[in-house]
Amino acid sequence: MEITSSFKTPDTVQQEYVYTVLMCYVGNPYGVSNAAVEYYNEMIQNFSPKEIGFMLNLLSTKTLFSDKIKNYSNCKVRYVKALELIVRESMSVTQQATYDVLLKN
Repeated sequence: MEITSSFKTPDTVQQEYVYTVLMCYVGNPYGVSNAAVEYYNEMIQNFSPKEIGFMLNLLSTKTLFSDKIKNYSNCKVRYVKALELIVRESMSVTQQATYDVLLKN
């Protein structure tokens, strides 16, 4: 958390960073690490526009993350909470459209 708030995440690892943070944030069907949620919240709120794009497109590929969101309601609820941490106005028009669709589903 300290490293990511002090330095820009290198472009080469941004996608993996977003994936890892969100995997931890949504947890598993049984829950999350409650002590870490505040740190995940801050990391998600500090996502760059490019990282927000990765976050919005995570469900479009077959991954463990997308399987968790599709199969476990607790994980889906936490993903929606993660989306709500992002300021809509900080997104591009295309990202806003994707964001709106994700929040409606």
